[in-house]
Amino acid sequence: MFTEEEKIRAIELYFKYGKKLAPVVRELGYPSKRNLRRWIRSWEAGGGAKESIRHKHRYSDEQKQVAVEHYLNHDCCLAFTSRALGYPCTDVLARWVNERYPDRRRIFTSKANPVAPFEPEVKHQAVMALCTRQVSASEIARRIGVSRAVLYKWKDEIIGNSVYQTMRKHNEPSLEAERDALREEVARLNQEIRRRQMELDILKKTRASVSVT
Repeated sequence: MFTEEEKIRAIELYFKYGKKLAPVVRELGYPSKRNLRRWIRSWEAGGGAKESIRHKHRYSDEQKQVAVEHYLNHDCCLAFTSRALGYPCTDVLARWVNERYPDRRRIFTSKANPVAPFEPEVKHQAVMALCTRQVSASEIARRIGVSRAVLYKWKDEIIGNSVYQTMRKHNEPSLEAERDALREEVARLNQEIRRRQMELDILKKTRASVSVT
């Protein structure tokens, strides 16, 4: 026989995991799915307030971060993340993502579609930033609110790897340009050394003449 506290604990987890039976049984090791359904029906028939239990749970910052990262790393699918982790509901997950990335122009989807979540304009701007980047790819991805893997997936979809490599080469300084820049720097340094040496020679001569007089 299970105590009333054990039953309430199972019912709380049932709502915590989005009304899913399997995660509850897996975490607690009890009861059977059939018994859990019976407990829930009995509890609701007795006037149990589902909202009070659903909102009683508070997710930690770590749990929220894990969920958001899972969402970003799996094609930005709310339903898949909620199903894979067992929490939270898709509405709550969407709110967590918005809290962490409020400036993103997002189109949320509950279907596993790697193309739909972001507007084409955002994806094109992201790929252009990747090709002409002044910061790392990880930083570009972070600013947009996706993973690095998703950013490179967009690159492959929009321009392909060969075009990307060509654009990257055009934006990188050539060896000849780097060599010329180094030569100019060496010449500037040599000129500075000569100027400093002349100043030192003049200073020595001035001191010598003062000593003689």
